[in-house]
Amino acid sequence: MNKIMNMNQKTITYLAILIFTLSAVFSTGYHHADEHYQIIEFAQFKMGVNAASDLAWEYAAQIRPAIQPTITYGLFKIFNGIGLADPYLKMMLLRILTGLLAVFCINKFVKSQLKDNNIRGANIYLLLSFFLVFLPYINVRYASETYSGLIFLSVITVYFSDHKNKFLFIGLLMGFCFLFRFQTAFLSAGFIAWLIIIERCRFKEILKLFYGAISVLILGILIDYWFYGSLVFTFLNYFQINILQDVASNYGVSSWDYYIIEIFKVATPPIALVIFVSFLILLVLKPKDYIVWISIPFLIVHFATPHKELRFIFPLANFVPYMIFTAYGKMIETCRWGRGKWSLNILIWLFIGVNTLLIAVTIWTPADDEGKMNITSFIQHDLQGSQIVLWSLGNCDPYHPITVKQKFYANRNVKSKKLRNRLIAMFEVNPKEKNYIILQRFDLNKYQDILNVFNTKLVRVGSPSWTDRLKEFFGYGHSDRTLMLYQIVED
Repeated sequence: MNKIMNMNQKTITYLAILIFTLSAVFSTGYHHADEHYQIIEFAQFKMGVNAASDLAWEYAAQIRPAIQPTITYGLFKIFNGIGLADPYLKMMLLRILTGLLAVFCINKFVKSQLKDNNIRGANIYLLLSFFLVFLPYINVRYASETYSGLIFLSVITVYFSDHKNKFLFIGLLMGFCFLFRFQTAFLSAGFIAWLIIIERCRFKEILKLFYGAISVLILGILIDYWFYGSLVFTFLNYFQINILQDVASNYGVSSWDYYIIEIFKVATPPIALVIFVSFLILLVLKPKDYIVWISIPFLIVHFATPHKELRFIFPLANFVPYMIFTAYGKMIETCRWGRGKWSLNILIWLFIGVNTLLIAVTIWTPADDEGKMNITSFIQHDLQGSQIVLWSLGNCDPYHPITVKQKFYANRNVKSKKLRNRLIAMFEVNPKEKNYIILQRFDLNKYQDILNVFNTKLVRVGSPSWTDRLKEFFGYGHSDRTLMLYQIVED
């Protein structure tokens, strides 16, 4: 039986490698601008491609930890050294490497929990840990939220191991987790409180943990010194500017229930309901579980912070399968279901069906729901060498999505312009040039009159049409934001 279980787990792991790799290949672009402008463009600056004035304001404010841009700098040096110059290939490789790291960390974590918590249905738990609808998407993002989440997952894995120096390693991992994303300090604080109050760990062990964490923080200060060229404490700058001065609120504020609403939108109601019910079950029936202790302080801080984004709670994403499965086990132990078990089984199959459909959507959908990088990649690779004028209708220029310069994907053969209205469109477009028009799907009716001025044909869409149809059916994502590229054809 053990041999069969081990074989099945290996098969599931190989399937996870395949699915995560597919997601890395097709989930192009970035979930949020910070994923690109504060990592990739920062690394480009250190390579001499960008000037400091080209970068986002966070560089001058020195609030961004330099560890991930520094790693990116090193990887880009390697890529360039072996002749990989294509920016799209570089980013695909970064996503693949991230996905493979995620498979490794998740696999180790699941085994550590099965070993110590005696969770039933090992294969089902492993499937859930790899293939819960949003996990392949999140776990291939080359973002601080993803890496900090994977590192903290490893914190728990190490704690449940038999390593004799595990508290030192836990401290080291907590330090790196903090360097990737400062807000994860609240995950660590919750876990340390759990170690002291619930696990009754000795003071000597907690001290080792702090030794490890402080060692990594010193390393982080040295990395920041190399990157910024002066002694800088980025975490203090971050606290002063984004917390005390509340600069982050300039980018929008949301009500306390933002995360609840967004999870229902992104995970869809059936899956979101399972997540919330599972958390409440653990809160009531298993309040001493570590997942409760790490989640509560982390969520309280993010619920209380005025500026909210769903990605801020991504570091908890890989703990959701543990939460669901543990809550399910606790429910089975506590409740007498009788005939009600049929209702539970129906809900489980509904959950599996919706999850299976939506995981296909997340794998093949670009990260931004627009497909900016799919469009620019098409222009660079399929229209190679052509001098192109790219006319944008609305604020949808994929080469200049925000005011900060995006040099990484810059194409010298493309000249970006805006078409303003129907009356002057025919006078602005030079028929001797190769002209393309780009707009978002939700603007198609608004700008149809301008398209009618010219003889146009649709040559590329940012996202596959079948995924857009499924997203519309489930109310999942933003299918109407898909970019559409039209070529102006000579009469």
